[in-house]
Amino acid sequence: MKAVLYGAGNIGRGFMGQLFHQSGYELVFVDVVDAVIEQFNKDRSYPINIVSDKEERLITITGARAVDGKVTEAVADEIATADLMSTSVGVRVLPYIIKPVAAGLRKRWASGNMKPLNIIIAENLLEADSFIRDLMQKELTDEEFKLFQETVGLVEASIGRMVPMVPAEAKAKNPLVVFVEPYCELPVDKNAFK
Repeated sequence: MKAVLYGAGNIGRGFMGQLFHQSGYELVFVDVVDAVIEQFNKDRSYPINIVSDKEERLITITGARAVDGKVTEAVADEIATADLMSTSVGVRVLPYIIKPVAAGLRKRWASGNMKPLNIIIAENLLEADSFIRDLMQKELTDEEFKLFQETVGLVEASIGRMVPMVPAEAKAKNPLVVFVEPYCELPVDKNAFK
């Protein structure tokens, strides 16, 4: 099983990546920061420090790699064969990921893959599903949008995990390291799943 995670920032790595990894998914991050992409593809893993006032525990997330979000074809290839997706790019960036996502969906459908693709939206935006749906409708043809409505679940999520800033000395040792609190539950709109 493969999950495509759009955004390899703190929430992508420190929350969505951990949950998907624990659920048995291979992780493919989509990002635009060259150093992050290179580090993922070199290490194929990344560390998470789980910290609280009672403990500090290090876990390693394995089975992770990355593709360059600036290379639409690479992103489309991954989406075409994904079992699950998430976005955690920030509200201002969401409009910029629509074309690559649409390209991936087109490739998926052209190959005959009509399996549902659920996209967990880990963004700080009310009615994020409607926002993305409206952008996709503008990008897709009427026929494609009908397929989108039938096969793509836009699943809103509530991000409740605190992900503090990474200390500079820790980031200097590994640019992928992330610090998180122990709380690791992701409430989602279960009715939105396809």
